[in-house]
Amino acid sequence: MRLALTGRNLDITPALRQLVSRRLSKLDRLLNESIVSAQVVLSVEKHRHRTDVLVETRSGHALRGHGE
Repeated sequence: MRLALTGRNLDITPALRQLVSRRLSKLDRLLNESIVSAQVVLSVEKHRHRTDVLVETRSGHALRGHGE
């Protein structure tokens, strides 16, 4: 699985990268290891922390989600 991790207004530390990859590995197990690539954007604006995730699977489906 290819992981593209982007940070807007924050630095991506190795611990943060490890946390995101651990969470995505759980999702990969739920999807029977069919994730091809994942793009994760972490952003901070004042007190708002936002995460946007785009996951592409082998069957050509794209799963998108976000959280605040």
